Amino acid sequence: MGLTVAQIIEMADRKYPNARSEADKIYDINDLNKRLHRKFKIPAAESFEILAGQSSYPTGIDTEKFISIVVDGREYRHKQLMASSSWASRYYTNLGGFTILHPTPDIDSTMTIYHYGTPQVISKTSDIPSLHEDYHMIFVYYLCKQAAEEQRDDIGNVFIGDYIDLEKDIMTEFQDPEVITITNESGW
Repeated sequence: MGLTVAQIIEMADRKYPNARSEADKIYDINDLNKRLHRKFKIPAAESFEILAGQSSYPTGIDTEKFISIVVDGREYRHKQLMASSSWASRYYTNLGGFTILHPTPDIDSTMTIYHYGTPQVISKTSDIPSLHEDYHMIFVYYLCKQAAEEQRDDIGNVFIGDYIDLEKDIMTEFQDPEVITITNESGW
């Protein structure tokens, strides 16, 4: 379980006491959370109940952020549907806001969609940032850095260093996957 926004703010205020408002600190946490999700491909997963004989499901997930889909331990790969398509293995496609599985599942099960996450909007101090809990200290260092910069205090450099170290760890953990060249179905 990660740090709540209240805990992040409390830790930052202990490290670098300041008079910044809670609203300003929540704004900064949201700003950093958005930047981290934009800069790094941070994975997430969501599960959906699926029914036997039903092939399409509204997921509400931006289809450009899909990584893979797993149903009953079997991975479905992405495939654009074309008239000349002859690939008969398991695949999914997206059409009109729906994810369509092929072949149609024949038993009730669970579909897990692995995708690149989008940051949630933090609005209250009981919220927990979606970034993995191992990296929640980056929010503490960022708040300290922001407060020190506002006061033009050189101690901000210490927090900048800590922030950069954690950002490097995040970059190592969530770097873009290796680009793979895919051949067409006929192997060319």
